[in-house]
Amino acid sequence: MLRMHVRKCGSAISFLLTMLLVTGIVLCGVAVSPVTSVQAAPSATPNVSLASGYYHSLLVNTDGTLWAWGRNNYHQLGLNNTDPKPSPTKVGSATNWKSVAAGWYHSLGVRSDGTLYAWGYNERGQLGLGDNTTRNIPTQVGTATNWTAVSTGQYHSLGLRSDGTLWAWGYNFEHQLGLGDNVTRNTPTRVGSWTDWVAIAAGDSHSLGVRSNGRLYGWGYNSNGQTGNLGGYATPTQVGTDTDWVAVAAEFHYSMGLRSDGTLWGWGFNGQNQLGLGDGVEYYRKDQSVPQQVGTDTGWAGVVPGRVHCLGVRSDGTLWAWGANFDGELGLGDTSESESAPQKVGYDSNWVTASDGDAWSVGVRSDGTLYGWGRNWDYGQLGPVSYTHLRAHETVLDLVCRLLLEK
Repeated sequence: MLRMHVRKCGSAISFLLTMLLVTGIVLCGVAVSPVTSVQAAPSATPNVSLASGYYHSLLVNTDGTLWAWGRNNYHQLGLNNTDPKPSPTKVGSATNWKSVAAGWYHSLGVRSDGTLYAWGYNERGQLGLGDNTTRNIPTQVGTATNWTAVSTGQYHSLGLRSDGTLWAWGYNFEHQLGLGDNVTRNTPTRVGSWTDWVAIAAGDSHSLGVRSNGRLYGWGYNSNGQTGNLGGYATPTQVGTDTDWVAVAAEFHYSMGLRSDGTLWGWGFNGQNQLGLGDGVEYYRKDQSVPQQVGTDTGWAGVVPGRVHCLGVRSDGTLWAWGANFDGELGLGDTSESESAPQKVGYDSNWVTASDGDAWSVGVRSDGTLYGWGRNWDYGQLGPVSYTHLRAHETVLDLVCRLLLEK
């Protein structure tokens, strides 16, 4: 466990002791949400889903239970109240959760039986429940039992079903639903007729998708080239001619993607060097409207973008960070303005997943410990340390949760 640059404090120790008393929670494994997760786990690591919204986080434990913490002003934690939670709190009693996705103020979850659930803010119909009413607990979306993946943008949502079909719902003023119009939908609506979608990502107001043939598609708001094309598109439009894309991620006006050779690519807005191109060019250039390779490394296993900073995990288990760092959200032990190229976070090589929000980050190691760093205002997204900036993955969320791994 890395101790470099770690400032131990009473509140951190208190939080650790409190969390050790939480019944059975073990935070370890892999995340599976396009809008806030990294997929890069050794085969021996149990499957866990971790997702972060603007100021809240969701986690599916290895026993299938769902946990939530952070800001809760629109019921995005699903706890039937609006109190912020500074530590992971169990959501309901279900034990068959499989994956989660966290939008700005709404949340989605898929259970092992293929059913889809939604909760939180719903003014734009982003919950897919047929109305615009906020929900305070997870509520089933329709009756379909073949949902496999979901992704959340600011006010819109995307979903994949086991038959390879793509579905979209929520706010659509910028054509982010890909339906050929700008009419908002409050129920899942099928996008096109293709049945071979394998990956999706919902950004702030744009969307991305990958088909089984390795082709990349973008649509929606395109102010800074974030869809990967020069124009704005109301339906999925192919990006370039490459056929080796395997994963995509999207956030505030920028996008990231992985190819089958392990290379990492970025495009769109670069105001805080969140593309990681290392060129120090901070503002939009035309050539950023098409994917640009990030460095020359071929060992990238996962990438997760925050609002203006980004995290990545390589196949060797190392964690990397770049972009804005005003609040220590890169975990590098300082608060420099930004980093224009990926920087290694510490010396450890057992990171398996990470997630990030607005100027804060969380990550999980293969030994089951959970770390948080960056901005920690009074919403509790990093534990009960109000108005504090935590640097170098300080162990405020460090849980000694090896019990399940030892079984």
